[in-house]
Amino acid sequence: MNQQTHEAIARSKRRPEKIYLRVTHAGLAPADPYAETRLREKKYKPGDILSAQLSKLRKQGSHKNAHKIGVLMMQAHDDFRYYVNAHDVLKRLQVESGAACEEIKIKKRSGEWELHRYPLSFSFDSLGEAEFNEAVKVICRYIVDVYWPDMEPEEIDLMAERMPNE
Repeated sequence: MNQQTHEAIARSKRRPEKIYLRVTHAGLAPADPYAETRLREKKYKPGDILSAQLSKLRKQGSHKNAHKIGVLMMQAHDDFRYYVNAHDVLKRLQVESGAACEEIKIKKRSGEWELHRYPLSFSFDSLGEAEFNEAVKVICRYIVDVYWPDMEPEEIDLMAERMPNE
């Protein structure tokens, strides 16, 4: 098995598979053919009782635009030129800015406390629309404060939004 296969197996063991459903007048139905296939493969049938944790997914375009901020920084700022993907840039900006991060203080051997940030997932079902949008605003404000002080946060977001899909 290759490295990607090992990583995929490890991820699948950490959290249960998510199958997307669509609300209908009669209840819930598979959201797409893939979801339909997965439900059939799991041998679920009418009358089965399942447990679920439901959340409304964000608009797909907002997720793409957030990653475009990473692309923009890779292309336009020297501090990010050696990154190979926008996702890693976005995670770095997330940690630096504290946007959608868990924070924990760890006591060092010297007795001093050190703050560590762990970025939450930006996946569609991990953050709601409002939390996601706020995290992106925090990142844009941070970019202006630290990297491009001559710009406004809205300009960063607009520049990223207008970038072509990559």
